[in-house]
Amino acid sequence: MKSPSPHVIYKPQGSVSRFTTERARYWMKSGAMWTGFAGITVLLLASQVPVVKRDIMSQVPYIGDYWKVEEE
Repeated sequence: MKSPSPHVIYKPQGSVSRFTTERARYWMKSGAMWTGFAGITVLLLASQVPVVKRDIMSQVPYIGDYWKVEEE
């Protein structure tokens, strides 16, 4: 008598270069944190550029007064 073979159900799963949705979800938090860190770093390094200071940094709520530029 043959032993019963296990019944295996394969689910099709989309992937790009073996990068599945589960792996993407795993790396999403880390990627978002690194992107935020890089964006804040670029803004702080560029905060001495007058256009960045006037158009971006002075518009930040609560701390925008630090970068206010007097109009000429």
